[in-house]
Amino acid sequence: MKRTIVSPYKLETEELLSRTSLESQKLALMGEVSYLKLKLVDMEEKQIHGVERQHKAESVVNLISELQEQMCRFQQEINCRIREKTGQADSIPQKACNTGFTDAQIPDQGLACDGSPEEVTLQELRLLKEKVDHLEDQKSQYERRLKATKAELSDLQQLLLSKNAEIDSLHTQLLARPLSTETSERDQELQRLKTGMESLLVANDEKVSRQLSKVIINVCFSLLVQE
Repeated sequence: MKRTIVSPYKLETEELLSRTSLESQKLALMGEVSYLKLKLVDMEEKQIHGVERQHKAESVVNLISELQEQMCRFQQEINCRIREKTGQADSIPQKACNTGFTDAQIPDQGLACDGSPEEVTLQELRLLKEKVDHLEDQKSQYERRLKATKAELSDLQQLLLSKNAEIDSLHTQLLARPLSTETSERDQELQRLKTGMESLLVANDEKVSRQLSKVIINVCFSLLVQE
């Protein structure tokens, strides 16, 4: 007789502990999902900034192309002046026409022998090359950061999907367990706790949506200002 009284009580206690454990796991996962959503919004904001950096990188590429063309023009000018220094005086007017120089721009023999214009041109060429190298380095940094941000965002999305799947699995397990009259009050308390947590998560999701909308509005406004 004693065993028939203790055994059902023990089973109900184990059932309650099991349900409590599942509910705790579910609530913990829901909290983690909420945190991941906030982090996901932050990563999306970083991705938007990454797109802006990509546009800047494209502008840098265009600037590099222009500078490279300018370097080619300087190189042609240097080659022309080197030919002038070799004593080809008779061909100077023809070369000036081919390269687009005016008479005022053509150095005389004394200036050519002095070498000052060539040194100035070489110095400008070196400065342009340094600027091109710096811009290319900036472009590479922008591309690496954007690639890393996209990869991290993809990982967060996969993790969020995994956590949602775990929550669904726990919810299914809870629904599959039968309710007993002895544990109804405690289950009601757990249900109220779960409802409160879900309400908190809904409010948190609304906050996340507002933050994301604010970020998008700010980015759009920034792009309009730049235009």
